[in-house]
Amino acid sequence: MEALTLSFMAEHSLPMVMAPKLVQYARECSRDKRALDMIELERTTASYKVREGLGVLHTKRLVNDLKSSNFSMNLDECFSNNNKKILSILVSYYSELESEVVVKHFKSGDMTVVNASTLLEFVQGTFEEHDIPLTQMMSNLSDSTNYMRGKKGGFETLLRREAPHLLDIDGDICHHMHNTAQKFCSHFDRIVEGLMDDLHTDFLYSPDIREMFSELCKILGVNYTVPGQRVSHRWLSVFDVTEKNVVMMKPFRVFYFAWVPKDVHLQDAYREVVSKLLTGLSREARERVYEIINKAKKKNLTQEGKARKGRIVKRVLYCYTETMLHISLYRAILPLFKSFILVFELKEPMVHRLHDEIVDVFRHFLGCFIRPEAIKDLTARHLKNLDLSDVDILLPSSSMFMGDATENLLKEMRKNPTTKKDATEFIGKVKQAFVETATYMQPKIPLGNRLLACLSALDPLAQGHSTVLSALKKLRDYFPTVIQQEEYDAYSRDIAKLQVDTNLPDAKDRNGKHVRLDLWWRQIFDRYPTLAKLVKAAISIFTGPQVEQSFSSMNNIVTSKTNRLDTETYSAVQSVRYSLSAKHTTSLRAFHRDDILKSPVDRSVSYHLSTAYGRYKRKLDDAKLARDQEQKRLKLDKAPKPTRNINSVHRAANNIKKKIMQQRSRRR
Repeated sequence: MEALTLSFMAEHSLPMVMAPKLVQYARECSRDKRALDMIELERTTASYKVREGLGVLHTKRLVNDLKSSNFSMNLDECFSNNNKKILSILVSYYSELESEVVVKHFKSGDMTVVNASTLLEFVQGTFEEHDIPLTQMMSNLSDSTNYMRGKKGGFETLLRREAPHLLDIDGDICHHMHNTAQKFCSHFDRIVEGLMDDLHTDFLYSPDIREMFSELCKILGVNYTVPGQRVSHRWLSVFDVTEKNVVMMKPFRVFYFAWVPKDVHLQDAYREVVSKLLTGLSREARERVYEIINKAKKKNLTQEGKARKGRIVKRVLYCYTETMLHISLYRAILPLFKSFILVFELKEPMVHRLHDEIVDVFRHFLGCFIRPEAIKDLTARHLKNLDLSDVDILLPSSSMFMGDATENLLKEMRKNPTTKKDATEFIGKVKQAFVETATYMQPKIPLGNRLLACLSALDPLAQGHSTVLSALKKLRDYFPTVIQQEEYDAYSRDIAKLQVDTNLPDAKDRNGKHVRLDLWWRQIFDRYPTLAKLVKAAISIFTGPQVEQSFSSMNNIVTSKTNRLDTETYSAVQSVRYSLSAKHTTSLRAFHRDDILKSPVDRSVSYHLSTAYGRYKRKLDDAKLARDQEQKRLKLDKAPKPTRNINSVHRAANNIKKKIMQQRSRRR
């Protein structure tokens, strides 16, 4: 059985991580031998059954939930392998069945032209198709591109005209943080970014370099990892890549000595540097290191490869101090933004922390270069209006936060007359980067968003205070489609009663961790029925971009050779995946039956799978009828000829050969 399983995986190029899952799947299937003997799934059958069977079923169940629940939407688009734009819609809502907030996939579709109007048409058409009123939608989260969030003609502006009650959550705050990091890094001449990009490219296309460098890392006692690729539109990925690569900086310096030009002075100078880096190694280990270096020297390089290695040599050897100065600064400052993003990438409701975290990250960033007394007691509104051009509130250069490693390098540079000027210039760049980045953040991040401030009142730890009572009262006006005017008195009674309730659940578990927001509130929904309606709507709000994660599996389904139906298959697959995830289960657990003969089956699943072919056939017939009508309208008598298959190509090639032979025989 092991040989069979492993051979099957090798035959179909399945990753080894699938081995235990395949074994579990085989065990589950073997429990019902009769059904296993009967099952037949060809490729086409599998495709239409997941589309018209499971996909249709999960969509129906989701639509029923959305018609009776307030939900929020997260949408984004991405290029597939067949160069089509795929738009995906996720929805978040409080599920009465699961008693928690769930995120599910609603629909994906391909689009030829992507702009605000086509997005609105797609979204409106999707909701109208399923008869879901827009009054049920609470908010939309999308990135900050012009066609998504442009103030005059962006998608969200157009959507708000159709649904004026939509909450203004100020877009994707995580996207703002990436842009903020990019703004800060833009002052430093791409020194770190260029090095990381060159290292990734150098290792990507050179298996021999990977092999040699891996052995070198082993000799030097450093854990080897392949240099990663940063994602240009997710700027903080430069921090992730740098954190991994900086550990290998010593092996990089030794290895790239192989490409120091054959200049006597350079060779002697940096041979001494390498010799110091090898201190502590045995004679045999040092000899092997130089064997690796000499082997690397003999590698044939393209002009582009030579230029790339020249840039790397400059960064890790010639200008090593300058490189580490910039890397140390990035490692000191960028974690401020990275930690913020990690908080809001959690797959749980975090809307109650959004405002406080935004204010904190801005205040902490200002604290790097502004006097504490100038910002310590300022509210979010005052921070937003702070005059950053006032030099009197700036810290002296010696007190700015740049990280210990950066400050130690600067001290060494100041001692050296040749680098003292460089240190001064670097400090000037850092100060400029701080001021301009903070100035960029003030209008970009929602410091003054009163809705987000009011949503902080949902925090379980905040209950029992008059300020919270006032915020909850204001919050009611942001949800006119949830709390009707005749319910105002009941809502006011609920929030007043809540603030004096002495029997509220603990906000932290036994381990001292915060209880999930939805799991805390569900324990008291029965006590405060009117307030519960608003809370369920509010905690559905997306605080981080989750739709991007759904694109990771897209290119396994929508390939360069596939058609529109495979986009529908991808949509169905995502619906199934998100439905299983919402139930915190797997397919094997969801369809497991303790007693194969007597345990009940999900009849709706059986029905939709058995009737999938009928729906598939009707779609094919409708598509054929539409093509015929279009052909008739255009008065085209003949259908277009089908694309040549491989046999017709061979026949054409043979005919050409025969003609060539006939011409030769005539000439003779």
